[in-house]
Amino acid sequence: QREKEIGNETTKLREELRKQKKSIGEYRSSKEDEINQLRQKAQHAIREKVEMEHEMDELRYQLAQREKEIGNETTKLREELRKQKKSIGEYRSSKEDEINQLRQKAQHAIREKGEMEHEMDELRYQLAQREKEIG
Repeated sequence: QREKEIGNETTKLREELRKQKKSIGEYRSSKEDEINQLRQKAQHAIREKVEMEHEMDELRYQLAQREKEIGNETTKLREELRKQKKSIGEYRSSKEDEINQLRQKAQHAIREKGEMEHEMDELRYQLAQREKEIG
């Protein structure tokens, strides 16, 4: 009788152990899947971050180039203005029109610079948002 009880107990314990091993295996598998999904998300986020950094570098480069162009254009405009002032008495009315045109060009260049700065600020904000999402 006692051997029969021990046999039944042993069978129950083996069955419980088998169920626990199966449960642990399923848990481990689900956690590995979850880890893989998180790795993929992290890799995707890192790729997006790198792309955004590249875009920001490109925008910084473009902005620097545009600022350089604006500087060159401003220098040229100043030189042209200096020359115009020498002969302003003779060409007064035509030169005033030209000065107004040059001012409009400078204002346009300044507006473009402001728009580029705004775009840079927007990209920085988006990058910060992405980094928050990643973090």
